[in-house]
Amino acid sequence: MILLRLVFAATIGLAPFQCASDPDPARRLEDTPAEALWNLAERFRAQGDEDARRVALQELVERYSTSAEAQRARLVLDEGREVAPDPRPCTLDEGSGRSE
Repeated sequence: MILLRLVFAATIGLAPFQCASDPDPARRLEDTPAEALWNLAERFRAQGDEDARRVALQELVERYSTSAEAQRARLVLDEGREVAPDPRPCTLDEGSGRSE
């Protein structure tokens, strides 16, 4: 029994600690829900559907009020300001290894 406890303690001691952290935005595979709603609203804007855009922005503010996208949505809804879209992260040209 003592041997089992020692093996367990040693295993736990060797296991890596995984603390919660925010993923690097450049390395994420998926958008956050707030980013997805912002992108949807921007798509509606590009299509000229301002009513749908307004609904998407309002939903964004209501559901994800503390996000950066919600702050941007408030600027659009409250002040009528147009906010520049997020810059795209640099991608590597697979053939040359250079960033575009």
